[in-house]
Amino acid sequence: MNTKLFTFLALFSTLVYGQRYAQIDKARYQCLYELTHKQDTTNLTLKESENFTLQIGDSISVFMSLAEYQKDSLYRVKNVWNLSAGEKMAIALNAPRSIFEYKILKNEQSQKIAYHEALTKTTYVYEESYKILKWKILPDTSTVGGYKCQKATTYLFGRNYTAWFAPSIPIQDGPYKFGGLPGMIIQIYDSKKHYNFMLVEFRKLKVQKPMFVDAKNFTTKTSRKQFNLLKKRFEDSMFQSSSMDDNISFSVDGTQITAQEFERGVKKMIKLNPIEKN
Repeated sequence: MNTKLFTFLALFSTLVYGQRYAQIDKARYQCLYELTHKQDTTNLTLKESENFTLQIGDSISVFMSLAEYQKDSLYRVKNVWNLSAGEKMAIALNAPRSIFEYKILKNEQSQKIAYHEALTKTTYVYEESYKILKWKILPDTSTVGGYKCQKATTYLFGRNYTAWFAPSIPIQDGPYKFGGLPGMIIQIYDSKKHYNFMLVEFRKLKVQKPMFVDAKNFTTKTSRKQFNLLKKRFEDSMFQSSSMDDNISFSVDGTQITAQEFERGVKKMIKLNPIEKN
């Protein structure tokens, strides 16, 4: 049920807002991480996985799901916001989809982390300082993913993390909001291993690629606290049975479900296991 609901919600989001993009840098390196995560707190034996891309430029890096990166690239090429509703629908139905729709920018010069995520028509952006991470570098070493790594620990919004970083790759970056260690983060996981990022590919690009994010004039600035409140309100009110006709039903991947079943599924989906617990 969850996969079908996510598919429907991703398609709904695609159709209600048009995304514009701005080039911010050129990628010199490209990384692929695999995230293994446990989304359902009522069934912690269930593991899911998804690939993420980290593009690293001269001063800015961008982290997002690989599906989101591929979808954005498709929309830019097709210039979807200038197409008819029918053409948008056709492209959206075949676009890659992810349950992780955020983008995270790290700016080495400003020492800021910018978090981008859309809630229907509005893309919200909030900034944080690199100082949200306080690392403890330990003497332990191990070979992880084929790299000789050193251990470090940190805390981020309700979770304790262990990281293994490679001093042989002198890039102070990693997945999600993690970075600032004297080497590339190869693996990082929380103490309960609900979230485990593992580097599966690191390469220097022969030809630098333009890096794009949401254009400033199509985003709304906010704070992390305010965004989390807005997101909770959005999730709580997005699908209410009281606003849906009892006779309405949805066909999701060929399965017919009632409005009430859809709402129950959404409520189950949104109370799961976010990476940031507070």
